[in-house]
Amino acid sequence: MLTGLSDTAKHLASWTRQAEGLKSKTSSLTGLMVPFLNLDRALSRIEPSVKRLDMIQDWWEQRRIDDLRGK
Repeated sequence: MLTGLSDTAKHLASWTRQAEGLKSKTSSLTGLMVPFLNLDRALSRIEPSVKRLDMIQDWWEQRRIDDLRGK
């Protein structure tokens, strides 16, 4: 049992780094999705879902273009 714990302990730092990286990626993804979810909710009262998806895709594309241009 002690040997198993000793072997596992060698990997803890690596596993911690991987977990922190995953947490960061998850937070980034969540942060990225929040504006789209809010936009979809705001549009849901006035537009059907297919039209909302098109509007969100247009907004996403414009944001990407603006980021590439440095705006």
